[in-house]
Amino acid sequence: MTRQKYLILFVVGLTVSLVAAVLQSVPGYMDAEYYYSGGLQLANGAGFNEPFLWNYLDDPAGLPHPSHTYWMPLPSLVAAAGMLLTGSRSFLAARLFFILLAACIPLVTALLSEELGGQNATNAMLAGLLAVFPVFYMVYTTNTETFTLYMLLGGMFFWIAAKKIPGSPKTLLARSFLLGIVVGLMHLTRAEGVIWLLPAGLVIIYETLKTQRMGGKVPDAQFILRIAMYATVIFCGYLLIMFPWYARNLRIYGSLMSPGGSKTLWMTNYDQTFIYPADSLTPATWLEMGWQFHVAARWNALLTNLKNLLGVQAEIVLLPLIPLGAWKLRKKPLLWLAGLVWLMILGVMTVVFPYSGARGGYIHSGAALQPLFWVLAICGLDAFISFGSRVRNWDARMAKPVFGSGLIALSIFLTVTVYYARIFGGEIANPVWERSWKEHVEIQTDLTGYGLQADSIVVINNPPGFFAATGQPAIVIPDGDITTLVSVAERYHASYMALQKDHVAGLEMLYEKPVDYAGLHYLGDSGSVRLFEFDTEPEK
Repeated sequence: MTRQKYLILFVVGLTVSLVAAVLQSVPGYMDAEYYYSGGLQLANGAGFNEPFLWNYLDDPAGLPHPSHTYWMPLPSLVAAAGMLLTGSRSFLAARLFFILLAACIPLVTALLSEELGGQNATNAMLAGLLAVFPVFYMVYTTNTETFTLYMLLGGMFFWIAAKKIPGSPKTLLARSFLLGIVVGLMHLTRAEGVIWLLPAGLVIIYETLKTQRMGGKVPDAQFILRIAMYATVIFCGYLLIMFPWYARNLRIYGSLMSPGGSKTLWMTNYDQTFIYPADSLTPATWLEMGWQFHVAARWNALLTNLKNLLGVQAEIVLLPLIPLGAWKLRKKPLLWLAGLVWLMILGVMTVVFPYSGARGGYIHSGAALQPLFWVLAICGLDAFISFGSRVRNWDARMAKPVFGSGLIALSIFLTVTVYYARIFGGEIANPVWERSWKEHVEIQTDLTGYGLQADSIVVINNPPGFFAATGQPAIVIPDGDITTLVSVAERYHASYMALQKDHVAGLEMLYEKPVDYAGLHYLGDSGSVRLFEFDTEPEK
């Protein structure tokens, strides 16, 4: 495509992203609220510390707590950059660079399409337009989240890997270094991003083999030395990004990563993310559940992840086209590499982390493949039209604009429909996306009437969201019963609790019959939320 067409694609993408961002006035859910809160802390000079606890996996000492011990910090850094640049702490300011980066995703998709599809400008534009209107992803691409970063970085990874450049040692060194930087940024975005080091290494091995074959050479000791050199360069690029974060973790924990993350390996249900104390998550307790239980859990996770592949990533309408495009490009080495990456992601989010994977982890991780899926869909459209030309005597020159414009129109319709349903839920005056945020504000207002102070700690379902909406320190309601709850409140000096309709099973009686218990005094309701105050000296 010409530069003018790329500029048009960027402007269209930026316009759509701006409209989506303006209509989306709050983060809407805990992940985005967490990254936004982290950005606020950084922009306000509080550093990588947070005045809330949303899990107890690393046995936190209290508040403030080191931030990003479970999730990685890059989205918060990007949010902080927007706030510092504008001088505002608003949610819109935090999304400044997310909006700009979202507008770049269509450009990377178009570049990848041209690299894989033989410089076909029409296909590149169509693939880019699919990225402008990403259907289910639209509510996430301008949010303070990992989706935009991962889509952009995944697209860049595949573009760098597929780029047709001379295989000289200098170009391979440059490609190795760039791949290392991209992988480092992916790891700084999401914890499983480190797995992309393997495909980066495979790219360089393939390119080195291809170069030696072109020169009539057979892999030998020199080949092994070259591979070792390129692998070192990849790792240097990776460490250039990740070393400061590893150094921070070593200083705080004495290990490269937070010790709490490894405990999730031994979970037997998703609610154990909030278990207290977390030292009950052990290999022994995991084994006690029996192999049948673990096989069933991973089977269910696999089914959920495959449904998300078909419904979210394939956007339903692209479902028949993506396999056709994959078959058409089956001789491309990059496609086999992408297949390996997809299997790695699916394996990690099904076998290793089945509970978090099925609850959104796979969709987050799989976003890195989304630009390639859009490219494959347009290649599949070509295969479909070619089949119609052979079987039904279609005029390919006439069919391509008709089917291409129809596919984009359908993507626009689905994007608007899904976005409207997710943001407004049929009520423009009371958007469903804003309800949890408003509920948090109402909870703080009502608790203030019972004596809540600025430094009072509140126990609640979503501490990052509560802090983002109110600025109030908070800790998460633990997975357990009233005894566990009171124990947590005592240890972390919590003053109040807001027990919402969506609560842990162990507190069902407390929600249904909100009366005083040992260490807990019932205050009243805030809408459907039960408000409690913890006694400073609970009964034994």
